[in-house]
Amino acid sequence: MTGGESRKVGKEPDRVRFVVDRHLGRLAKWLRTMGYDAFYEVDCRTDDLLRECAAQDTAFITTAGSHVPLAGIPLFFVLPKEDTAVQLRTLVAQARLDPHRGLFTRCVICNVPVEPLGKADCAGRVPPRVFEQYDRFTRCPACGRIYWEGTHTARLRTALEVMLSEGGIEP
Repeated sequence: MTGGESRKVGKEPDRVRFVVDRHLGRLAKWLRTMGYDAFYEVDCRTDDLLRECAAQDTAFITTAGSHVPLAGIPLFFVLPKEDTAVQLRTLVAQARLDPHRGLFTRCVICNVPVEPLGKADCAGRVPPRVFEQYDRFTRCPACGRIYWEGTHTARLRTALEVMLSEGGIEP
């Protein structure tokens, strides 16, 4: 199989769990940013990742192509070895993903869905200026990381739009 070939996601790509090859950490973070379940561990062996993909509605993402035994994997994507933007555009197009369906709903570190957090619970846990300026916060229940929609989220939205639009995919 060459770069860019794949088996297509079924009718509900939003429910697919992605298992991401250890060489695609940046792509995994972008999938998580978009709200998709993207399992990624840099120390995971390929054999272990492939076993993880035995579950239904789990897709394996790699750039390795012919170097990975994909015959027993029901759903997979072999992406080009180019930069992350090309990989993301390719995956969004091939899997028919909605890049805006769940922006900022997962922890980019833990891959766990974030939960709403009351402003009072953020006192002393976020910078004072952030606490003064923002009213809505979320928290990762696994690692405790607190998120808010500040200027960094605007930059991430812009970066996502640029990555997708450079390849002709409408954001």
